Amino acid sequence: MTTPRPEHSSSPLPTTARQISSQKLTTSEPKPTRTETSSQHHPSPSASNKPVNKFRLEERRYKLYKGKNKRRKITDFSKVIHLTKDYKGSRAILVESNSLSTSTTSTSTSTTSTSTCASPQIWKITHLQGLYVIKHGLDVKQQAYWALKAVKEFSNCLHTNLSNLHGPQPNHWEQAVKNGSVGKESGFFRLRWASLGYHYDWTNRLYHRNAKSDFPPELAKMAGDLAKKVGLEVKSEAAIVNFYPFDGAMGGHVDDAEMALCYPIVSVSLGCKAVFLIGGRSKETEPTAIFVESGDVVIMGGHSRVCYHGVPRIIQKSCPKDLLDMMKASGSMESKLLGSFLQTSRINMNIRQVLDEKQNFDAIQKPPYPRPVHQPNRNTSKTPALTSCTTPTQLLKPTSRKIHKEKA
Repeated sequence: MTTPRPEHSSSPLPTTARQISSQKLTTSEPKPTRTETSSQHHPSPSASNKPVNKFRLEERRYKLYKGKNKRRKITDFSKVIHLTKDYKGSRAILVESNSLSTSTTSTSTSTTSTSTCASPQIWKITHLQGLYVIKHGLDVKQQAYWALKAVKEFSNCLHTNLSNLHGPQPNHWEQAVKNGSVGKESGFFRLRWASLGYHYDWTNRLYHRNAKSDFPPELAKMAGDLAKKVGLEVKSEAAIVNFYPFDGAMGGHVDDAEMALCYPIVSVSLGCKAVFLIGGRSKETEPTAIFVESGDVVIMGGHSRVCYHGVPRIIQKSCPKDLLDMMKASGSMESKLLGSFLQTSRINMNIRQVLDEKQNFDAIQKPPYPRPVHQPNRNTSKTPALTSCTTPTQLLKPTSRKIHKEKA
């Protein structure tokens, strides 16, 4: 969520919007003259002596190169973990759970599924304490339900990348349905994220007490139920709904802005498959690559809550066939348009808790709240895992960042 700004960009776009945007951003720098070498603006990996951290190297491995920067036609995905019953590696183990169910939505949507969707499985990532992947955590009907919710309701909330730049926005999804297109000519095509609950200020890296909207109760219940599957709990207070185009990406970052870092992030994937990278407290730790597919749920708790992670690649046209067939079978223009969108896009809903149980904005003292130790020059090998809210000071250090307390 709090990804670092690229050094070459002077755009006022919020960080996440820049990183998952497929549009070209302009800068105020003058265009190079003919006498300047092209390598000055498009350096090759060997042209610079600046060391590249291990996280960045893995991002480059899976990145989709295009245009003049296209370096390879075929990406090697052999190192990516694909969590199926046939997986025999040592980095993940299948957790047996008789209580695991896909009834993670309200009563009105938790109907019995008759699709060919595989049964849910809980996978524990062994080398990162607190990291779980629930494969097929949502069945096909639930995927269709939440995908429609995301584009129809969540995209029309008060805080989006478009409203941050241009003020109040029309209902872009409604206009797309009316025009029968979500192509480049539509306003919905430019949407990259929508913020629910507490709205995070990307520029100043803080939460505003009064900058919030009502958090959808149904989404809060789903996130809480999913966290309980792995023995964790979360009070949903903020969520970011990301809309990835097929050539979009999310750079490596740490979600450390919340005050309740001992509660997990619940991340739900819909649409196209993606490569999810997660490393350690430093970008010098080589990350692990995991495929996340439509209906999969990643839960980042404990130690993994403050580890670098990102999404370097979206796999185009990898949306499950049974989900697309369900969209076509409905017969409505809206469902068909949603199916067309999901064929080349990915929706991610990540839900989190902002405040600890005993915290509120008025009770926060200076320094306001701790921040994870993830600087590469610090020795974090002896840092204990973050397992509960009773031990945050063992893991975290103070910061000078402020929380903006507006007058009611």
